[in-house]
Amino acid sequence: MNLEYTVDMIISYKHKFVFIKTRKTAGSTFEKLVYPHLDEKAGDICTGSEQDNTPEMNRRAIFRGHTPFKKVEFLIDPNWWIFTIERNPWDKVVSQYFFQRGLPKKNEEEQTDNSKYRVEFNMFQQYPNDYLKYESAMGYDFNVFRYEDMETMYRMFKKRTGVDIPMSAVKKTQLKSNFRLVKDYKKMYNGLEYKVNQIGKVFLPEIKLLGYKYGE
Repeated sequence: MNLEYTVDMIISYKHKFVFIKTRKTAGSTFEKLVYPHLDEKAGDICTGSEQDNTPEMNRRAIFRGHTPFKKVEFLIDPNWWIFTIERNPWDKVVSQYFFQRGLPKKNEEEQTDNSKYRVEFNMFQQYPNDYLKYESAMGYDFNVFRYEDMETMYRMFKKRTGVDIPMSAVKKTQLKSNFRLVKDYKKMYNGLEYKVNQIGKVFLPEIKLLGYKYGE
């Protein structure tokens, strides 16, 4: 059920950190905001995003294909700070569904019963499970921040690197938010208890790690 992916990340020799980018967790927003603080001459690496107009910086061929963190750990000092973001998996799958579905048509409005989307969602199996991207980083100075408490990550980022990215800039820069037509993810699972359970199994490592529960 996992999607094909490349591991997107930022490796900063200047600030001594690694950010492992996961899907549907506002990682593109962080990448865009931190990019001006990176130093290409110092060797900083940013995989970038054409879709979000964030350019690449010193991107290397090793990042292409199925590349977990352990394949690039030789590039860093073992004392560096490594971090990533995770999200309630039931909410994350809904966001992935709308992202894959694409931008709504101009005349398309959210239906009060969301029945149209639930029919499509019932068949949707492209689950953005990212645990294997960062699992091998857990032996380092490593943090997984909850998408639902994003301010904590930005506060810690300032403390660890000295780079201050205000939340006002984060909210102003939020990317890809126009894809999602149903904001309350629970509405998408009405009558789909099997899917609730299925996602609970697929994302079990993340659920155990961060204590996520359906409905929160």
